[in-house]
Amino acid sequence: MAAFITNQTLDTEFSADSTEWCPHSNHHDILLCGTYQLDTSASNSGTQESDDSTALQRRQTRHGRLYIHRLTSGQELATETTLDMPGILDIKWCPVPSPDGSLMALVNSVGQLRLYRMTDSEAGAPDQKVDMTEVMNFDLGDDCLGLSLDWSNRVNKGPPTNICSSTSTGDIHVHAVDGGDLRPLTSWKAHDFEAWITAFNYWDTNLIYTGGDDSKLKGWDMRMDPKQTVFVNKRHTMGVTSIQSCPNREHILGTGSYDEELMVWDTRKMRSPLVTTSLGGGIWRIKWEPKHGQHILTATMYNGFHVVDASNLTEEPLPILCHYDKHTSLAYGADWCYMDPPSPSSHAPGEGADKKDLPIPSGNTGSEQGQSASQVPVNNDFLKTIATCSFYDHILNLWQINLNSSLG
Repeated sequence: MAAFITNQTLDTEFSADSTEWCPHSNHHDILLCGTYQLDTSASNSGTQESDDSTALQRRQTRHGRLYIHRLTSGQELATETTLDMPGILDIKWCPVPSPDGSLMALVNSVGQLRLYRMTDSEAGAPDQKVDMTEVMNFDLGDDCLGLSLDWSNRVNKGPPTNICSSTSTGDIHVHAVDGGDLRPLTSWKAHDFEAWITAFNYWDTNLIYTGGDDSKLKGWDMRMDPKQTVFVNKRHTMGVTSIQSCPNREHILGTGSYDEELMVWDTRKMRSPLVTTSLGGGIWRIKWEPKHGQHILTATMYNGFHVVDASNLTEEPLPILCHYDKHTSLAYGADWCYMDPPSPSSHAPGEGADKKDLPIPSGNTGSEQGQSASQVPVNNDFLKTIATCSFYDHILNLWQINLNSSLG
């Protein structure tokens, strides 16, 4: 097992369910964390009870807060600013920076797709921080929650720039980001129940994948009538909750489900997965390591977080390099930092036993075997910074892992 160390634990106050590092080189140190808190007081105040789920959803209020953190030179997070808004269910940065700032999008508990622009505050100002401004939004439907979104331009950087999003009513929407507007391109009913996840094939963005509570993984081609599927796959036995195309390796797709199975597919042969790996918990999010795409980070709901070695897709099950179990509640949000951590030689020697396991200045160490990662030479290319967040304990953890270490 690979060794890891927890640098920092933050209380997000509301339940945390999404976290994303900025992919833009000038803002690699910026981390977003989205939260979601159900206020049941409104639903309890009515005089007449109803079993109708839509009516109940209409009465419930979901509060949210967006945290913008900056990673300091000491490898800890400092809060830049916060924004209160409806409950946040998913966040994604636009992979390509715009001339006037970094764009990010989110979907929320009132069925909106919102876009924000992040800019640096006035140069030279004391305690310079970033500013986050809403620039456009779109209502995805009445009485629905926005559940997930994805950008089309992670591999093919040029226009057009599109966003796909999914809702609790099973609908999929595709929008073009066109100047200062979100221009609707198409929408359709993809699943009978919640469409938990949608994602582009980054190598051919005419293809969109969706996963629903109906246990179906579906593929759609935007050049065809969107009501006709390219494929419907039922290999997952419960709701399909996570999908991500590998941005480094063409034709490779990862999926996760409530059935606790991580599946990796060749998108040219979607009848059966290349490999299946059981992780012991529903897989809410999948994140390919952004630099090489050889590892997968998962948020595994009731079983913490996992880092899986996906370098050899003929090996089944895939080796589990790390089980990060430093959260006490539902594991929902996870992401890799795009910025290389400082080289080990740049750190002063740590003080205290908790600081010796990895060449990182602070935090609590952890590994399955309890051995020191310093026993293994640390190549900076294998030392990765990760952020993870969990729901009911409202925790955001910042940690680092040595992918090149082997314990036990």
